[in-house]
Amino acid sequence: MKVSLGEINNSLAALRTLASLKFPARVAYRLGRVLKTAESEVADFKRINDETVRRLGAPVKPPPDKDGNLPPEEAWGWQVTPENMAQFVAEITEFLDEQIELWGDPLPLELLGDVQIEPQVLANLDWLIDGGEQADAQGLVNGKATEAEAHPN
Repeated sequence: MKVSLGEINNSLAALRTLASLKFPARVAYRLGRVLKTAESEVADFKRINDETVRRLGAPVKPPPDKDGNLPPEEAWGWQVTPENMAQFVAEITEFLDEQIELWGDPLPLELLGDVQIEPQVLANLDWLIDGGEQADAQGLVNGKATEAEAHPN
């Protein structure tokens, strides 16, 4: 299945929550494979994001400690400079729009069984959970309201 890096990044916590629950071996295996790839992609994103901040930014001098000493410069934080902010946003947005190939197909909702999970977790995983024909008949597509349901006359 193809998912944008932004969707993966925004839903990693929800994916970890879902993967921490008890499932039959087949479902646990599928979730584990997706989680492993998602974590790797998000780690790469964070590394590239940090590199981009350093390339387009400047170190931020922290306040001195109680004795007036500054930490070593390599421990300082970094911030994108105002003149480079538009370029940073454009680069990161383009990167987050990249489509990532994840192993397997979306999970049919019925494979989740009777698991107890918060609706907000599932809402963040609409790319992973296929609600099936019953959800589609109720005006939902992959857990989201169809255009007609979202904007009635």
